[in-house]
Amino acid sequence: MKKTLPVELLKIINIACIIATRLDYRLFLIGGIVRDILLGVKSSDIDLVVEGDGIIFAKELNRVLQGDLTLYKKYMTAKIVIDKKIEIDMTTARQEFYNIPATLPQVEESTIKNDLARRDFTINTLALSLNNESYGNLLDLYGGKKDLINRKIKVLHSKSFIDDPIRILRAIRFKHKLKFEIEDHTLELAKEAINSDIFSKLSLDRVLHELHNIFEVNENVLILRDMNSLNILTKIFPEIRSWARVFDLLDKCNKNIKWLSLNCYNTMEFDKALLNIATFYLLAVDKYAIVKKFRLSNNEIKMLKCFDSYKNYIIRKLNCENVSKYEIADILKRISGEHLILLLAITYNKKNIRRNVKKYIEDIKQIELFITGKDIKKFGIKPGPIYKTILDAIYKEKINGNISTKNEEITLLKEIMKKMREDGIVV
Repeated sequence: MKKTLPVELLKIINIACIIATRLDYRLFLIGGIVRDILLGVKSSDIDLVVEGDGIIFAKELNRVLQGDLTLYKKYMTAKIVIDKKIEIDMTTARQEFYNIPATLPQVEESTIKNDLARRDFTINTLALSLNNESYGNLLDLYGGKKDLINRKIKVLHSKSFIDDPIRILRAIRFKHKLKFEIEDHTLELAKEAINSDIFSKLSLDRVLHELHNIFEVNENVLILRDMNSLNILTKIFPEIRSWARVFDLLDKCNKNIKWLSLNCYNTMEFDKALLNIATFYLLAVDKYAIVKKFRLSNNEIKMLKCFDSYKNYIIRKLNCENVSKYEIADILKRISGEHLILLLAITYNKKNIRRNVKKYIEDIKQIELFITGKDIKKFGIKPGPIYKTILDAIYKEKINGNISTKNEEITLLKEIMKKMREDGIVV
């Protein structure tokens, strides 16, 4: 454990052990972090189970850690986030009862054995004891270590996917994240569950939560392809008719992200989930259904509609060889990072557009004016839309390389003000 876990995680685990001992709780490290330790993979999150009251334990732990604590009392779980980078999930050892398939379960306090029995896959049932008498001992009640060695994803029982169909999506995500294979019988159980139309009983919120997890990883297209081969995507998004086009566009988006990274454009901000959603939106026959399902904000919807409406104009302008720097800036400064990547994907083989985007990122994007509205106000002009007109005119000259210093901006401002007064635009 000490060889694979970062020092900051080991410190947190040691503090958790002290608190568990003081409360007389049995404490276990479980799930993904144990799997990662055995695989020799670095972890950034901690999953803990206590035989005791997980809510009390979480509160006591957070008194020391001083993170952001969220309690989920109904499910006897809690989460602490430290510095927005380390997540600690804590659970009361419990067992689950699925009264209705594909819905959230009823839970009650139980033992570590029953808690591990409710897990999705055998590789996630492994636990490490953090108790004084057995510290570091591996608890492997369901053959998880063997499946980890054989790189197999395997459910614990035949009704696992009926109880919770989200596990099918998680199985596919783990397959590509860990480079494992889904065990044959488990895959057959998944197909049977899908054919039973179990996905129609799932809440959309739970599906979207898992989809966002998928959108964030580099293997997003591989995962979506597997989902499509199992006829899952058509059940969730009947408004998309050609998944081949979606996958092709997302593949090109991923290549563009890599291209931007290789060219040291890592400072460009974009949201990977929104990029995937925008791709779905562009290729959907019912675009409203997409924005409704993903519950996009009014601003996100406005940006999407604007990009969709003007993308052909943008492509036509940027594909010109003699487009000015100002025209490039005027177009690209109005679109988000997600839409810029999507634009490059749509026009993947158009060299002029790629060259102009590169020019924008390297030479144009960082250009800013020294002067502000305060400088215009000194001329006795009241604030209003005229300020934007004046600043845009000066910005255009700076972008096109005709001016560069603050003194030159001030000189141009004086000339513009003089001309406006002569023309009666301002007094």
